[in-house]
Amino acid sequence: MSQNLSRSQKYTLITLSSISLVLAGVWLIVELAYNGSAPFNMEPLVVTCASSIPILTLWWPFNPRYRSRRKSGRVTVQLHLRHSAELGEGDYGFHPNFSENSPTSVHLQTRFHPSLIGAAIAGDANYFTDVKDASSYELSPEDMSPNVDDIIILKNRCNNYALLRVVSIKPPASNVRGTDVVIDYVINPKGGLNFS
Repeated sequence: MSQNLSRSQKYTLITLSSISLVLAGVWLIVELAYNGSAPFNMEPLVVTCASSIPILTLWWPFNPRYRSRRKSGRVTVQLHLRHSAELGEGDYGFHPNFSENSPTSVHLQTRFHPSLIGAAIAGDANYFTDVKDASSYELSPEDMSPNVDDIIILKNRCNNYALLRVVSIKPPASNVRGTDVVIDYVINPKGGLNFS
């Protein structure tokens, strides 16, 4: 399962796949034992169980319970004044550092603040809701250069996750020389991994 699925979705799909395999095996044994004329038909049970697998892979009907308690917002980092952004507070605090790179990307550093463990660019996500399991990405304390609209996953020492998206990189509105980096963010409470 290389898709970015939530943990509960992965466990449900593995369980349904295992049950389908066992039911198919039992069906085969029953058909062989009764020479093709079994007293009961197992086909509907096997087909129903196996058919639910792609449905639940494409559409997962359950949202995380903590969805309404998420912290989210938009911040502007004025690189001519400071290089860090303060997102959240306490156990839900994230303090990534930014510096100029190009008109379409910035440097992101997580090593400057002791509360951050690392970051990763979610190459398979276009929206925050595409990240179903933040722990499935390999985090690194190394500097990285996300582009505009990239989704970045951050983890802090309290095992909480945040997602960032670089909205824009532009000159400041005033006559000051420098760059403004606009960032959208969302922080999951209670160590939540699913941002869908």
